[in-house]
Amino acid sequence: MNRELRQIYADLSAGKLSREQALELIRAEKQRRTQTGTLMLASPVWEAAGAKASTAASYDERHLIVCELPSVDEDALPAGFQRLAVRASAADNVAVRYSEIALRCFERIQSILRGKPHGKVLVQIVAPSDGPLVGLSGLLRTAALENPRLVGQLLLVPADTTTSTLKRWIEAETAHTLAPVVRYEDGERQVLRWTEIEEDNATPQLAFSEDGIYLITGGLGALGLLFTREILARTSHARVILTGRGELTDDKRRQLEALSSTPARVRYEQVDLGDREQVEALIAGIEDRHGQLNGILHCAGMIADNFILRKSAAEFRSVLAPKVLGTVHLDRASRELDLDFFVLFSSFAGAMGNVGQADYAAANGFMDQFAAWRNRQVAAGERRGRTRSIDWPLWQDGGMMIDAASREALERTSGMQPLQTNTGFRAFQRILGLSHDQVLVGEGDPARMREGLLALPTEPVVPEPSFAAHVAPEELSDKTIEYLRRRLSTSLKLPAQAIDPHAALEQYGIDSLLAMKLTSELEQTFGALSKTLFFEYQTIGALSEYFIRSHAATLATLFPSPKNGNGNGNGNGNGNGNGHKTRAETTQPVETRRKPAPTRTRRPAPAPVPAESDAVAIVGLSGRYPEAVDLDAYWKNLREGKDCVVEVPKSRWDWREYFTEDRSKPGHHYSKWGGFIEGVDEFDPLFFNISPKEAKLIDPQERLFLQHAWMAIEDAGYTRASLQTGDDSDLPGQVGVYVGVMYNE
Repeated sequence: MNRELRQIYADLSAGKLSREQALELIRAEKQRRTQTGTLMLASPVWEAAGAKASTAASYDERHLIVCELPSVDEDALPAGFQRLAVRASAADNVAVRYSEIALRCFERIQSILRGKPHGKVLVQIVAPSDGPLVGLSGLLRTAALENPRLVGQLLLVPADTTTSTLKRWIEAETAHTLAPVVRYEDGERQVLRWTEIEEDNATPQLAFSEDGIYLITGGLGALGLLFTREILARTSHARVILTGRGELTDDKRRQLEALSSTPARVRYEQVDLGDREQVEALIAGIEDRHGQLNGILHCAGMIADNFILRKSAAEFRSVLAPKVLGTVHLDRASRELDLDFFVLFSSFAGAMGNVGQADYAAANGFMDQFAAWRNRQVAAGERRGRTRSIDWPLWQDGGMMIDAASREALERTSGMQPLQTNTGFRAFQRILGLSHDQVLVGEGDPARMREGLLALPTEPVVPEPSFAAHVAPEELSDKTIEYLRRRLSTSLKLPAQAIDPHAALEQYGIDSLLAMKLTSELEQTFGALSKTLFFEYQTIGALSEYFIRSHAATLATLFPSPKNGNGNGNGNGNGNGNGHKTRAETTQPVETRRKPAPTRTRRPAPAPVPAESDAVAIVGLSGRYPEAVDLDAYWKNLREGKDCVVEVPKSRWDWREYFTEDRSKPGHHYSKWGGFIEGVDEFDPLFFNISPKEAKLIDPQERLFLQHAWMAIEDAGYTRASLQTGDDSDLPGQVGVYVGVMYNE
C-alpha cells in the first residue's frame, strides 16, 4: 500500500473523512497511479501595464510600510494611511538587513490582524526594486490567504524615488484595480506575473560529472537524500558532502551507510549555516581535501507552521535563518570557487504564499531574488556557476505528509498533485539548462494549473456588512447561534444542544486542523473567511456576533421571514444545514441564550493523530491524588514541588494509639506517614442507581473509580443525554467502560 492510501485510511479511522469521501479519494488515487500528471515550468516576468481604470476600492483601514527609501518623507505621503518607516541596521550583510525588515513588516501585519478588522484593509509595502525585498510578496500573499479582508500590495520603486513621485504612484495604485506586485521602472508601470516555459522534448545534459564533488545542505532531509541517491546512481565516482545542524547519531550513520557501498563517496558534516565562520571552514575544508567543489544544492530549511496571529518573532527569525543567512554565507564562502552550479531549493510558498507559513514564504522569497543577484555577479565575473532558485511544490516522497482531504483541495483549486520523484529529477535537469533565474515547478492537470497559477490574481471581493432584513436583532442572534451549533455538531460529533454557546470552543477539542475544516465548510455558504476565525472568536456566541456584523446579508437568505420564505432557519428546507435532523434536535429544545452553569474546568481534547498503527486519543481525564482533589491541584503540586506525604489524619485513625519506635513490638506500627486521598467517604449512591445499603459494602477504591469514570466522560464534553443518542449504526446508550487494573486490585 502506498503512502497516499495509508493516509486516506488513517483519515477515515480518525473520523476526518466519511466512507463516501474515502472511497472517492481511493478511486482517484488508483487512477493517479496509472496516470502521471504533466510537468509544468513557469517563470516570473514583468509586463507593462498602465493603471487600469475602475471604481476606486473602499477600505476601512489603509497601512503604508515604507522600507529602505531614505529620500522619502513618510509624513508627506497621502493622508488616510497609517504609516511605518522601516530601515535596517547598518549591517553590511544583506541577509541580516532583509531579516530585520521582514520581521518588522510581519509584526505590523500581525498587529493589524490581531485587531480583528471588520472591513477591507489595505497593506502596501513600498521597497527599492533593485534589492531582495521583492521576496516580501510571499509574506503579503500569506496574510491575504489567512484573512481575505486583508488586501496586500508590494510596490517596487527606484531607490532614489522622491516623496512627490512616490505620492503620485501611491495615489494611482489605490485609485485603480490593485495588482499584488507592481514595479515602476523608468516611469513605466509594470506588473509581475507568471508565464509558462515551453516544453522542450530534447534530453537535457546530465548536471553531475563523473568525478564531481557536490555539497548538499540539509542533506539528511528527505529531498537531500533523494538527490544524494540520484547523484550516486548517475555517476560512478562523484562524491557528496551532506550537512546538517545535528550530530551524527547512530540512526543517521546507518542512513549514510545505506546510501553507498563505497563509504568514501558520502560524508556528513555538522554545520550551522547561520554561523559564517562554520560555513567558511566547511568550504575551505572541502577545497583542501578534494581540491574542488563542483556544485552546491542548498536544501536546508525549517518550518514552524503557525498562523500569523499566533506566530512568535522568535519562530519567524529561526525559520528565516537557514535560508536567508545560510544562502549568503554559502555564497561568500564559495565566491572564489569554479562552481558548475549553485542551486537554491526554494518553495511554492515563496511565490504564492501559504497558510501558516508567512516566515517560510519570506525566507524562500529571499532565495528567489538572491538567485537573480548572483547571476548578475556571474555576468560581471565576480562569481562562477549557474544560479537557479527552484520553487518546488510538495514532493510525493519528500517527507512532508499531506492528508487526503488537503491533497484533494490542492488538486481542486490548482490542478496540482504531489511531484513524482522522477518528474522532479527531470525538472531539475531541465531548469539547469534554462536561462531563468527562478522557476516554479508543478505537476498535474495542465489546464487547471494554468488557470490556478498563471492567471493574474485579482483583488478579492469582501461582502459589505448589511442588516438582515425582516429579522429582529434578538431573533437574528438566536437563529445564528442555533445555525452555528448545528453546523459544528457534525464535525465535533456532539448533539447541537450539547455545545454551550458561551463556552470556549477549545473545550470541545477544536485544534488547527479541525478549525481549518470548519472554516472551509462555512466558506461554502459565506464566501472567503479568515482562516483564523476560530482563534479570533473562541465561543459560538462571539462567532455569531461576527457573522451578524460582517455577513448579515447572507444570514438574511438563511433565515427568511415566515411571510417570504419557509421559516425553517436555513433556507434549504432541512433545518440543520446538512440535510437531516439529529435525534437530539427533534426531541429536545435548543437553548441559545442560557448562560453556562458552573462546571468543572475542562481541558481541550486533542485530535486523533493518524498513524500506521491504531491511534489512541485521550479525550477526557479525571483523577484524585493525595493532597489533590482534581487534576488542576495535582499539576499545581507538581509545579510547586509539594511533598504530599503527611501524618496520618485523625479522620482515618489516631496513629498515636498504635505508634512505637520499637519495630519488634507486636500489634503496633513504627510509621506515622502516608499519602491520603480526601473525600473517600463522600459518595452519592443514588446518582449511580445504587442503594445506600449496597454502597456501604463497596470498596472505597471502587466508589472512587465510579465517580472518576463519570467525571472523565464529563471532561470529554459528554452528557447523560448525549450518551443516550444513537446513530445509524449503533443503538442508543451503547457505551462501554473498560477498566485496566494491576497488582490484583
